[in-house]
Amino acid sequence: MRNTYGFLILLLCLLFGNILTLLIPVAIPGSIYGMGIFLAGLVAGVIPEEIVDAICESLLLHMNLFFAPGAVNLILVYPSIRGTVLKILFVTVVSTILVIISTGLTTQFLARRKEARRV
Repeated sequence: MRNTYGFLILLLCLLFGNILTLLIPVAIPGSIYGMGIFLAGLVAGVIPEEIVDAICESLLLHMNLFFAPGAVNLILVYPSIRGTVLKILFVTVVSTILVIISTGLTTQFLARRKEARRV
């Protein structure tokens, strides 16, 4: 029953995020707004962590299944993107490397800042 309540909370956050997408004229998907609402609820203590913990663990365990529709779609649209596959791969690799570098630098900066506050 706890999984049901946790899943309901996640769905409500997604619903409110989709409603925000309709109300706010900015091209941000409802799922992003929903994650923000979910995070705000967790931080504020409105959403109890113990209620959503089990369903979140379950969804993370089966996350690879959520990539299957995207992979199938990629196979279906391949004929129309055949000429740009190398460009897409290049942009994907470069952007991934940039994200890894920026994440590492940010983590180092925050760790040094935290260490400096301890001293």
